[in-house]
Amino acid sequence: IARSGADLVAQLVLENEDQYDDIKGQTTEQVNFDEGYFTAEIEEIPSGVRIVSTGVVGSRKRTVSLILEGVSTAPLIDHAVYAKGNIEITEGVMISGDIATSSTSTPAVNMTGGAAILPESGSGHAGTVFVPTSADERLYDRYVQIEKGNEISGGIKKKDVPDYNNINFPDPPSGVEFGSSENVYLQELYDPSGGPVYFNFTSDKQHYKSFTARGKQQPLIIDLENKKRTLVIDELTLENDMSIILENVGDEGHLHLFVRKMTCSGGGPYINYEVQAQPGQTSPPEPRTDILTLYYSGSEPFGGINQHSGWSFSFAGNLVVKDAPIFLTSSAKIKGNIFTNSTSVTFGGDSTVEAGLVYAPNAHLIVGNGGATRSIVCNTFHGSGGPSGGKPLDIKFEPIDMDTIPDGIFEGALGSSSSLARSYWER
Repeated sequence: IARSGADLVAQLVLENEDQYDDIKGQTTEQVNFDEGYFTAEIEEIPSGVRIVSTGVVGSRKRTVSLILEGVSTAPLIDHAVYAKGNIEITEGVMISGDIATSSTSTPAVNMTGGAAILPESGSGHAGTVFVPTSADERLYDRYVQIEKGNEISGGIKKKDVPDYNNINFPDPPSGVEFGSSENVYLQELYDPSGGPVYFNFTSDKQHYKSFTARGKQQPLIIDLENKKRTLVIDELTLENDMSIILENVGDEGHLHLFVRKMTCSGGGPYINYEVQAQPGQTSPPEPRTDILTLYYSGSEPFGGINQHSGWSFSFAGNLVVKDAPIFLTSSAKIKGNIFTNSTSVTFGGDSTVEAGLVYAPNAHLIVGNGGATRSIVCNTFHGSGGPSGGKPLDIKFEPIDMDTIPDGIFEGALGSSSSLARSYWER
């Protein structure tokens, strides 16, 4: 009876992980069987959950414990660059950390023009190129073709890397789906003095069919009131160097911004990326990447028309793009993680992409001048842009802080990177 009770409660927890915060620490009511009954307590422990079940038959009593442990559902990110297919590095690119490919074609890695794979001591990476375990060591020179003057500090080694799956792109919350008729046109809130325009939420979740902000030197201030807020916009238009600033963030504030169509013109907007020093400051504040997540589900390219024509915009936060092409070019400035199911991602044109993680498992990813990331996951990779081509391309691996990953991007209801599974009987 005690074991049956633990099994029943464990199944209840596993099937309702989205309600875990409400049921942890609770004790069940008495559950009766023909022979006796059980009660069970749900205890939170560092590794997961302990189900303590006590079965009673007459005057006899037995207590057992079943452990549910957290199981990572986020992929292990342990490379400066990982590609399912081929990797091409040229024109003085410097990568600090290991790179890996699952490609079995030759050459899987091609290095030309003074490129280098260097050690990254902070992570223990030796600057190694990893190829699949099926690769024949006698043919390493075919798998990895390296011109004279290029460098691989850690040599070539074998390693099989698990598959990286698609992201889980979320829908807007219930009640604020795309398609309602509400509109807001922020030029109507114009301040003749040239001061900021304020947007205040009337509820935690709001939807607009169209949302237009025009504000040459007149920032739009969004007041979060130290709360998690959701803004769903069918068509977002930003014009004339529009600057969007999140205010009163506090410890809990976060803006989840869902956009289906986005247009930028008349100068690049600044989204959660202040460019002017505030009174009493000598320089603009460092952008906070933990207070904004932008979900873009449109079919038109995000960031511009193509790799030669971009919005020249600045953004700080998590950027989540469903499957549209991404062109972060034309002096765009991006800080934060990027997640997408897109097949085409391009950074270049003197853009500055200071990303933590770029997770694009389906994409041919092109990184040019000015790129700077901690880790890249892609389908195929092309990196170029040394001193002769403008700003150098710098990829320096650092461990990814999984707390910065948006909830639900990788499966797991207890957070962005973990779920629960049955582990063992403790007693």
